[in-house]
Amino acid sequence: MTSDRPASPAPSAAPPHAHPHDAVLPLDDEPTAAPFARSYTVAVLGRWLAGRAGHADVVDAAALITTELVTNALRHSTPDTLRLELRDTCVLITVTDTNTRLPVLRAPDPGDTGGRGLELVTAFASRFGCRRFTGRKAVWAELTIPSPAGPQQPPPDARSVLVGGGKHEAGPGRHNTPA
Repeated sequence: MTSDRPASPAPSAAPPHAHPHDAVLPLDDEPTAAPFARSYTVAVLGRWLAGRAGHADVVDAAALITTELVTNALRHSTPDTLRLELRDTCVLITVTDTNTRLPVLRAPDPGDTGGRGLELVTAFASRFGCRRFTGRKAVWAELTIPSPAGPQQPPPDARSVLVGGGKHEAGPGRHNTPA
């Protein structure tokens, strides 16, 4: 099955009632969905955040999170949509799919070749969560945009996350519905 998607990702036209910084990408149930969603995220957020302090770090983290969430949807369900929202102080990334079973953050064994996706999401996201709705679920992650004065805390070291030394604790408010 081939896709009729454009060669370079561009944000979809927002409905008249949508915030101008709200982009939705329908996802295919194909292996190309994750890399396409990643490219789309980089293109959209790169444009939205251009010139803002720390924008490259936010775009990189958003690309990783998007890839992990879409890959989980492909692996465990049928992906539906990717939604990117730019709010005053954060970026919200939401992936919906057709399975109502919520993801479980687990501690993989050191020899496992997979199972670290949600660990990465929680390491890079300010907040993370999921919710069910009619015949579907939404898994979301929020990334704080650094203030012009600089970041409040240093970003996680991806290497330590991959070997099990990164932050992965829930913490207060990390699994709440986004505001």
